[in-house]
Amino acid sequence: MKAETPCTDGFVDVQRWLSEGLLVLGEYHGTEESPRTAAQTVCAAAAGGKPTWLALEIPRDEQPRLDAFLATGDEAALLEGPFWRRDYQDGRSSQGMLGLLREVRRMRAAGRDVHILAFDVPSTGGAGGDDRDAQMAARVAQARTQAPSEPMVLLVGNVHATRRLKIPRSMIWHLVKQGVALKTLNIASSGGTAWMCGATCGLEHLSGEDLGPERRVLETPEAEKQGYDGLWYVGPVTAAPPAWKKP
Repeated sequence: MKAETPCTDGFVDVQRWLSEGLLVLGEYHGTEESPRTAAQTVCAAAAGGKPTWLALEIPRDEQPRLDAFLATGDEAALLEGPFWRRDYQDGRSSQGMLGLLREVRRMRAAGRDVHILAFDVPSTGGAGGDDRDAQMAARVAQARTQAPSEPMVLLVGNVHATRRLKIPRSMIWHLVKQGVALKTLNIASSGGTAWMCGATCGLEHLSGEDLGPERRVLETPEAEKQGYDGLWYVGPVTAAPPAWKKP
């Protein structure tokens, strides 16, 4: 039997925030801190011995490449996928996200039963707006139906993670409408940098609010008003550039 190694220090209390079985971490893409926190949270959730899922905003047609990477560790083959090589590098295919996948391989090698679910619409699907959110929700809802007792940590852009966005209806709104039990948190930081896309894609400087030196989860009336159960505060953020660069 493989000997489990301890998780790196996390700050999300999985006993509390995964009590519904599904925890949604709403992020802004393109930082090192978001994937790192997701890795720590998944590792802690899997320490209980149950099969544990990490759901990522990656096109579902990348699932075979993700599964192959978890089995072989072949990064070159993983990065052959169109998701990693698209011109619109919005941070979901960053070095930080690649590092998250490496961490999942490390967890599995250490004996934790961790799996990845790619839930975004296919790369060639062309779906946008409400249709995209509905399709992403349907993918996750199906996974929850098939494994309702297995914990799942879901990392997604924070606009998709609110219960209350109306135009378009958010992914989490659709999940709640379908009766999927969950808790959802919105990212907060003290500012820094992120790799984002506007008119062009690149490093952006972000403002934020300094909520102290400790990373933690906070429950605030403002977060609840915006459709979240709380905030996951990561302190300063650092940009994570694309994992693949054009030669």
